[in-house]
Amino acid sequence: MTTTVKIECDCGQRYAFDVLPVDGRMPSSVACPSCGVDGTALANESLAATLALQTPAQPAGPVRVRIATPTAPPPLPPGTPPMRPKPKTPAPRARFGGWFGKPQTLSNRMGSWLIGLTAMLAVMLPWGIGIHPPVLPIAIFVGVCGVAGGVMNVSGRAPLWAGAVVGLTMALGGYGTALWWIQTHEYVNRLEIFLAFTAGVMPGALLQYGIQHLLLKRAEAAA
Repeated sequence: MTTTVKIECDCGQRYAFDVLPVDGRMPSSVACPSCGVDGTALANESLAATLALQTPAQPAGPVRVRIATPTAPPPLPPGTPPMRPKPKTPAPRARFGGWFGKPQTLSNRMGSWLIGLTAMLAVMLPWGIGIHPPVLPIAIFVGVCGVAGGVMNVSGRAPLWAGAVVGLTMALGGYGTALWWIQTHEYVNRLEIFLAFTAGVMPGALLQYGIQHLLLKRAEAAA
């Protein structure tokens, strides 16, 4: 008769699987699907506890105690990889909390820098040296960098299309608002440009929140 074994690894990953015990122990080794640490000992402990609950109660009377010698599980054939049960699917809210529930890597941070620095430099450099380059080529360049940075920012954490849309909106919003402020005022300073740029980025931040909320609702509906 198969028995369900539930394990919580030291890394925090929980996983479960059905197994047919051999002499009350695991027939083969098992490893954590998240970190790869051997979980055979924990599986044997869980199996022993489960089998103990399934054992029918003994009638009252003298109890004979037999000390059983633990037996090692049968060895695996050479070259056989350890069992790696599929982890349980996390709750949608855990997957999509924050910016989709996963911490930023260096590559993700570089994507954010690419969006912000490219758009800001596209405004500040011409303003600082007093030239007026054509807007369209620079806007196209800023938009391409915004899409690339947005994709890098969400890589491994969210759908790439979401990052592309948010990155494009933030880059062009910040660049366009700061450029508009410079062109409509005779005298401006760096603080004014920075505040105008920040205001232009805000619609992209609100769009990011909206996309997260939409994906969260879809995930909860599918769960």
